[in-house]
Amino acid sequence: MDDKRKNKSELISELSKLRRQLKKLKTQPDKRRDNKKEIRQELLVRTLIDNLPDGIYVKDFNCRKVMANPADVHVLGKKSESEIIGKDDFAFFPKEEAEKFIADDRLVIKTGKPVINREEYFIDNQGVKHWLLTSKLPLRDDSNTIIGLIGIGRDITEKKRAEEILEHERNLFRAVLDNVPDLIYFKDVEGKYLLNNTNHLHSIGALKQEEVIGKTTFDFVPRELAEAYHEDEMRVVHSGEPVLDKEEMAVHGDSGSRIWHLTSKIPLKNAGGKVIGIVGISRDITSRKEAELKIQEQLNIIEEKNLELEKARDAAMKASKAKSSFLANMSHELRTPLNGIIGMTDLALQTTSITEEQHRYLAGVKTSAEILLSLINDILDFSKIEADKLELNPIDFSLRDELAAALQPLGARADEKGIELFYDVAPDVSDWLRGDAFRLKQIIINLVGNAIKFTSKGEIKVLVELDHQLDDELKLHFVVSDTGIGIPEEKLHFIFESFTQADSSVSRKFGGTGLGLAISSRLVELMGGKITVESTVGKGSKFHFTVSFSKATAFSPIAQHDFLTGLPVLIVDDNDSIRDVLEKMLKSWRMNPTTVRSGKDAVAELRSAAESGRPFPLILLDIRLPDMDGAQVVEQAASLIDMKNMDVIVISMSHSPGDIERLRNMGITTYLTKPFSHSELLETIQAVIIKRTPAAKGTRSTVSIKA
Repeated sequence: MDDKRKNKSELISELSKLRRQLKKLKTQPDKRRDNKKEIRQELLVRTLIDNLPDGIYVKDFNCRKVMANPADVHVLGKKSESEIIGKDDFAFFPKEEAEKFIADDRLVIKTGKPVINREEYFIDNQGVKHWLLTSKLPLRDDSNTIIGLIGIGRDITEKKRAEEILEHERNLFRAVLDNVPDLIYFKDVEGKYLLNNTNHLHSIGALKQEEVIGKTTFDFVPRELAEAYHEDEMRVVHSGEPVLDKEEMAVHGDSGSRIWHLTSKIPLKNAGGKVIGIVGISRDITSRKEAELKIQEQLNIIEEKNLELEKARDAAMKASKAKSSFLANMSHELRTPLNGIIGMTDLALQTTSITEEQHRYLAGVKTSAEILLSLINDILDFSKIEADKLELNPIDFSLRDELAAALQPLGARADEKGIELFYDVAPDVSDWLRGDAFRLKQIIINLVGNAIKFTSKGEIKVLVELDHQLDDELKLHFVVSDTGIGIPEEKLHFIFESFTQADSSVSRKFGGTGLGLAISSRLVELMGGKITVESTVGKGSKFHFTVSFSKATAFSPIAQHDFLTGLPVLIVDDNDSIRDVLEKMLKSWRMNPTTVRSGKDAVAELRSAAESGRPFPLILLDIRLPDMDGAQVVEQAASLIDMKNMDVIVISMSHSPGDIERLRNMGITTYLTKPFSHSELLETIQAVIIKRTPAAKGTRSTVSIKA
């Protein structure tokens, strides 16, 4: 206590001395200049202290502050120096921290030993932690007696926070590094280890970083492997280019067993882009390599077996071709006597000396012979395909005429089952083409015949569209659709196989060998196309195929007379699709068609046209309509209007003798059997109009080239 009083009295004494010196400055003008210089120096020192970023303060012997610069005032959360002067650390910090700080102060004052750059922290009123780098120096008077201390505190809170973040990130990095399954290591430009993860340490037989740092691969693996590794590492260091996903042999450090790694080595660069080392990442792929080796062994075995199978296949193909060649020759030889049987039977049936019973027997012989001839033809074609002896015979032909020629023989079969059979060619499809017309018809006949076999009602349609065209080369898309029984989905994938049908029972119910679709498929492939099928059980099937053709170099266009332009025509047919096809055909010839779907509608349309003074000069009439037949339509119309100047062309799938007789009695003698060709219809219409209008015979005709 006496020491504290003495210290206080000494400070008071010093202050008194300063006052006396000031008085002397006033009374001693000759020394005023020196005092001003001292005052200026004190002001400069104070200015410097007040503008330093570090907190600077002075404490007396009792650890109370007698001076503080603005930085210290700010650290303590105050606004001015006056709020600090005369107070000790208990006024600014929690008790524990204040006691610690004051204990340090007293130790400095007591021992005269300074505290230099000590890191210490305090928590402010908001609970925020602040770090200071503190130095405390003893303050002495003129007699070298310690009268207090000078403190310097630098705020290092941001630095400490950055260090904490860096340490946290370092710990995270280490945690990730040590827990990834890959082997990871860092090396300098000489190939010396800088850092390794735990898995890599174990792989080279080390337990701690200290055992590895500063060493190279040569210290841990056989020299042969180490040289290969080092060569890759130096290449990365010198080129700056990585080595990625390289398979390399390795040796496990614990067991010494051979293992495989998939390794990448990446250049490690500093901020200036200079290579200062490499990062290596290796993954153990031993299991995969062992599996690959096993698979390769199996592949080698399979390859050997494949070679044996190929030899066996080649031998079988030679035998098959020989068999097919023999079958082709035999089939040809069989057709000759069968054609004779059919021809002789035809002649026998035309004689008048046979009885009705003999006629029935001979008809049965002819039918059986025709079926047998059809089967032999299928076998002959199939055997030619199998023996690679089938060749295409390209000719110039009319697509629409050939389609009609293919479908007309099938019309009677379709009509017997009440099925509408027709074709529709898109307007942008060229009519005159060059290709194998015979094989195209064979495909159409096979597919349509198959459709008729499995369809009991509805319609069968052949649609032709342009798939694509390049100059004079074009590919056509054909669709043969029906409303038959359909094909189960699980059967679709093998219906084009030889001697196969979707259901083995159908061969007994519907007949057939199953060769038709197989032959069609092979013919389509020979003609540069592909055949597919889509089907729904109970709703029908659609067979799609494409065939390549070129445009014909020479063809005979259809002559079309000018008097057909604008000619009104009434189309009467109950089938929507056929009406649309006929309407498009007539419009392509610049005629003016009107369509109706029933006999009642036809009579009403004829009457309305006659009453308006614009009667139809031509009627295309389906003989079979849902409400009345063609003859009844003509009879009813004739009873209402004058039909003397009207021509009727009757169209039907087939014509019974009774129908023909009734129509002939009405003066109708022009008939067309569906499906008919475009040229056949056009020529028939022109012949009818010219016959009725003699003046038209001398009219000029134009050449119409069908699209």
